[in-house]
Amino acid sequence: MVRNVRFITVMAVSAFLLAAPLAMAKSVLVPGNPGPNKHDPTIMERCSGAVTQVRDVGFEGVLTTAWNFGAVGGGGESGRFDPKPVLQARVELKEGCLNAHLSAIVGSAQVYGTSPVTMFQVTLSQALPTGGWGPPQHMYGHYETPYGIYGPSVMIEAEGDVDTFGANFFQRIGTGVHDVPPGVYLVDVWWAGGPAGAGGAIGAKAIADAPADGYTLGLATVSTHVVNPVVRADLRYDPLKDFTLLSQIAAVPNVVSVHPSVP
Repeated sequence: MVRNVRFITVMAVSAFLLAAPLAMAKSVLVPGNPGPNKHDPTIMERCSGAVTQVRDVGFEGVLTTAWNFGAVGGGGESGRFDPKPVLQARVELKEGCLNAHLSAIVGSAQVYGTSPVTMFQVTLSQALPTGGWGPPQHMYGHYETPYGIYGPSVMIEAEGDVDTFGANFFQRIGTGVHDVPPGVYLVDVWWAGGPAGAGGAIGAKAIADAPADGYTLGLATVSTHVVNPVVRADLRYDPLKDFTLLSQIAAVPNVVSVHPSVP
């Protein structure tokens, strides 16, 4: 099913972020509830037509966040982002389509010692008749289940000093499936650091939960398959039963050190 529109509102949002998020995940990711806004992958949406409105929003400066995608109770749809959006704009949308472009400059983990992955989400929140704003709803253009859980986002791993990032999103305004009605909305850009740390437990869990279709490969390490099972009581995978060994690719020495006072 393909639907076209005749009128488009174009919005450009940009941020200058010299430092990526600072936090590191402290535990294995907990799956979230997709809710009513998960897009139907069987419906092909299209956004085309004459441009009738253009809006630019930007920020130039240095921003950091201590929020990590592994946490819950934050901002954005799924609550996995910093509670304070990077950018925010009020826009009145008529029937047709909103096209939003996000540009950002993100700092790298190598230079700034931050989370290696920076994640973004762009949402719409409708103005309520009683005042305030409705819950945020992500636009088309996100990957909806990063790390195997629901939390629509796009992401970048900056290389070198800083890296540029760009992504396009769109949202139909109308009465169709996953459309939003015409009205006044807040467009918010949310961000968070990507899950890191946990001795590789997050990545290993994502591999264990992936479909057994032969297209997903993981690299087992001493951390994921030896140390984690011994020291982590909350480990959510079995290092022997949940994986199929394919080949050994390297052998490296490991040293266990303890304080002299330990008996």
